[in-house]
Amino acid sequence: MNYTARYIPSPEVFLEAQLSRARRVKGFKTTPPAIEATARNISGLTQEGEYVVQLLDEHHHELDAAVADFDGKHLSISEISKDTFSIPKLGPLLVNQRQKLHCGLGLCLLRGIEPGRYTRRGNIVAFAGIGCYVAETIGRQPGGKFIGHIRDLSNHSDPASRAAPYRNTELPFHTDAADVVGMYVLFAAPDGGEGTFASVAQICDTLASEDPELVEVLMREDWPFVKPPTGGLYYTRSVVSRSPVLSHIPEAFFSRGFLIDNPESSSRRPTCVPNLTGMQAYALDAFNFAAQRHALEIRWQSGDVCFFNNRRIVHGRNAFRNGQSEKETRHILRLWLGDHQFSGEPPPTLVPRWKKIFRARSESDKGDDLWPLEPAP
Repeated sequence: MNYTARYIPSPEVFLEAQLSRARRVKGFKTTPPAIEATARNISGLTQEGEYVVQLLDEHHHELDAAVADFDGKHLSISEISKDTFSIPKLGPLLVNQRQKLHCGLGLCLLRGIEPGRYTRRGNIVAFAGIGCYVAETIGRQPGGKFIGHIRDLSNHSDPASRAAPYRNTELPFHTDAADVVGMYVLFAAPDGGEGTFASVAQICDTLASEDPELVEVLMREDWPFVKPPTGGLYYTRSVVSRSPVLSHIPEAFFSRGFLIDNPESSSRRPTCVPNLTGMQAYALDAFNFAAQRHALEIRWQSGDVCFFNNRRIVHGRNAFRNGQSEKETRHILRLWLGDHQFSGEPPPTLVPRWKKIFRARSESDKGDDLWPLEPAP
């Protein structure tokens, strides 16, 4: 199949290829399929109450007290835990949401936190403290940091030197390197920047109904990913695999930047690394457009805290424009969380990366410099 994927998928190019394939593939369907029991249709959520938890005054008072108490102990943020961040009323609610991340919808949104109540360090403490109740471990992100700052930094240096999350452009569907991802919205953009989320199971059910070969392609162990966890130029693995806990549930592990070049980035795929085959490129775009069809779009509000199952929910972002003030400048804190009890091991080729990200903390990990208050310029 002669098809080339772009970093930002082109619906026109894909539709032309899809129509061509529909004429050649026996049994190809163009109508949306019914959703099977293995996939919860998050795109069908019409009531925010199904996934939004509105915090009450008693929860605010608990968070205020927990942040003040933690600061009073003069601890490093790396020492945060259920023992050092006590929230006896909100805690059980969060533990219940943890179970739902793995055995239910796969996504929850806490709404009502007021970032203005806290200093920047206080906001990070509150976010990390909440994260201790929805997963086992807080992992390391790029640069070895435990907290990530997602905002447009393209004006601070050559835009091409910035990875896609740190610009204001659209982000196609992908996964991070975690079992659960947490996002805390300090400030939302006045125009765009919505978060988009879609169930991997629902996407795969759709593809299996319309064009079954694509699921087989996505699950083959021959996709050439750059940046191997153990070193080298590239390695091969699948984009989609079966959950080690529930084998009938598919999980995804991919970011398009590890498979194809982003033309807006100065980083280029080594010429000695194989490109995607035409069929792989087509399957990758088919996965993205199926995700778009079934996506839940969340218009962020300042103070939103979202947790989602990163292995069973893919996520993306709409392009956005910031305003003039800091409060109109999109700024999201991010946590990578590990939860082996509910998630099990990732695919074998990713075990070394998971072990590095979620390894036990040493004395050198206890400095607050691993919890930067601002993004690196």
